Amino acid sequence: MMKKFIYGKLRFHFAIITCIATFVSLTVFSTVLYALNSYFNWDIMFSGRFYVWVFLIILSGMISAFITTYVGLQIIEPIEVLRENMTKVSAGDFTVELDPEQKVEEVSQLYRDFNLMVHELGGIDALQNNFVSTVSHEFKTPLATIQGYAQLLQDPEIDDDTQQDLSKRLIVATQQLTQLTDNILKLTKIEHQGISLERKIIRIDEQIRQALLFLQAKWEKYNISFNIILERTQFEGNEELMQQVWVNLLDNAIKYNHQDGEITITQHELEDGRIGFDISDTGIGMTPETVNKIFDKFYQADSSRLNSGNGLGLSLVKQILKLHQAEIKYKSSLGQGTTVTVILPKHTKAND
Repeated sequence: MMKKFIYGKLRFHFAIITCIATFVSLTVFSTVLYALNSYFNWDIMFSGRFYVWVFLIILSGMISAFITTYVGLQIIEPIEVLRENMTKVSAGDFTVELDPEQKVEEVSQLYRDFNLMVHELGGIDALQNNFVSTVSHEFKTPLATIQGYAQLLQDPEIDDDTQQDLSKRLIVATQQLTQLTDNILKLTKIEHQGISLERKIIRIDEQIRQALLFLQAKWEKYNISFNIILERTQFEGNEELMQQVWVNLLDNAIKYNHQDGEITITQHELEDGRIGFDISDTGIGMTPETVNKIFDKFYQADSSRLNSGNGLGLSLVKQILKLHQAEIKYKSSLGQGTTVTVILPKHTKAND
């Protein structure tokens, strides 16, 4: 009811403005005609030309009213449409979209800005909802673990070695919780808001070596040896996100390897000109079921060292590579190790 009243009031004001504009134009035209008649002594009031002038005055008034009304409606109608859709957005409907192809350029720009605003609001809303639902579901286990360690540390009868061990486990659990939070935020932002990539030329071979240095403490712990055959390879992409890819993939190759295992890192060129990077380990391998589900969010296979992850790493990796028009493939057999292949698009340059 209020909305109809507002629209009716808007139309009433516009009608008043149209009438005033028409009256003013007729008055000005008549005044000019009277002045010309007086100055030149045309005496058109008593000649056949008088009716011609009257007709022209009326016609000009009608044309003025029509043009004013038409132009005004081109603005009023889109404003009404905009108000209706703004009401929907305020009620939480972020699926609305206005057609930016309008006759008035200013209205077209207004609609484009509105669509952009709705898209951003929808992304924020989805990000918030997804984050809240995910956190409420996935934080239960790590929080329960932290609570359990904290309660054990309160036992006055535990010895120093046990206390030291529980303290280390508590630190690891909090680090995993921090990593889980970070990965959830990154993944939901990529999925629901998108990321505007800041691209630059990066060295893929150098990024892989930097990732190995970052993970040195882990692979030294398991005494893992490496066989690395990489060429100087340049790629235009987001440096931080691509570094996250190699850290995640190499971390998995280390985590699921055997003591004294091996990791081989090589690259090759495909027939269509794309560059592939293979990371092969001699670890525990995966079943076909696990390979099929490995990119599902929060999916974790049943293995001894898998509890140190959160099932988000590979989902994040796949989303990042998708942003770079790249692919990722897994080949694995249970007990025989795993090979993951990252295929970068054609504009990747090797031996440059």
